Amino acid sequence: MTYQKRVLSSIALVLLVALAVVFYQKVYLPKATFQSVQLEEKDFSVWLRGIGELDAQFVYDLGFPITGRVMLLSVDQGDTVDQQQQLAQLDDTELQASLAEAEAILTKTRLEIESTQREIALNKEQYDLNRVTYDRYKKMLNTHNVSQEQFDQVKSAMLKSKISLETAKIKLALSKSEVSRVEQSIKVVQAKLNYTRLYSPVSGLVIERLVEKGQSVAAAQPVVKVLDPSSLWIRAYIDERISGAIKVGQSATITLRSMPDTPFEGQVKRVDFQSDRVTQERVVYVGFNQPLRPFFLNEQAEVSILAETLSQAKTLPMNTFATYKKQSGVWVNRNSEAFFIPLSILATDSDRFAFEGEVSSDDRVLVMEKNKKPLFDGVSIRS
Repeated sequence: MTYQKRVLSSIALVLLVALAVVFYQKVYLPKATFQSVQLEEKDFSVWLRGIGELDAQFVYDLGFPITGRVMLLSVDQGDTVDQQQQLAQLDDTELQASLAEAEAILTKTRLEIESTQREIALNKEQYDLNRVTYDRYKKMLNTHNVSQEQFDQVKSAMLKSKISLETAKIKLALSKSEVSRVEQSIKVVQAKLNYTRLYSPVSGLVIERLVEKGQSVAAAQPVVKVLDPSSLWIRAYIDERISGAIKVGQSATITLRSMPDTPFEGQVKRVDFQSDRVTQERVVYVGFNQPLRPFFLNEQAEVSILAETLSQAKTLPMNTFATYKKQSGVWVNRNSEAFFIPLSILATDSDRFAFEGEVSSDDRVLVMEKNKKPLFDGVSIRS
């Protein structure tokens, strides 16, 4: 190799080393454009979030307690109904006929009672008269003023009148018993007639009509479903790892999928005592603080429950959060070098997180950006 070639090779090597240094400093190492922030200490609201669907506490599957054919159906899905408003009716022709027959029997029996009472009054007068005559003839028989035959005739008349009186009393008792029986029969028929009419137990909304006019239905078969709008709530599913902080009465915010820009205020109404074995979630019911109209059952919703407020907690923006060697924490700039500080995350929201850890108010915490090279402890940075 000539001298000239060795010089050229040396120059090329120097240039290559220089390029390598520039590449290492300018490209491989993180760019010196890191922004930094400092922690804030303030009250931090701990919100627990979950996904669920719109449901209601009171949904009534309404049906008739007896079998029959639907004669009237006056409501349809989407109709608003008042409490005790009639919704449907069964064919009651046979029951009405039974009621008319029972009422006729009752009227007839009551007339028989009046007739028997008059008969008893007459029989009693006759018996009283025959008893007086019998007593008188008995005394006269002892003094031999009447014959035995005459006495026997008076005694027979007295006994016949007594039997007639007792027979009339038995007839009256039977008639009264019949009145009681018929009255009970009428009550039964009237109760069955009431069963042929279906009423709404609450003021609400018909969400489903399950039969049509003319259709035969069995006892207890649902005819319509009525929902109480004041009982609407979100059936939310919360991870059991964080659900222990949720209690009845806590404030919440509800966001429906159909109205993502209109949050609704609410509160926790019920917390299930059991977790789902498969999903490892607990069901939490969050009610609305104000009426919801319109609404769509089973619509997806998101709930945010205010579990607690951390007083004067250390907080940082979410864009400073990082993971390093399977630990959660933040990167800080100390003397132009990056150092990772592990943190214990207490709570998070959409913008910030609260933590415990060795980050002071003087530390400049680095804002993480996706276009930056990965950091490692001790790497030089410029910020």
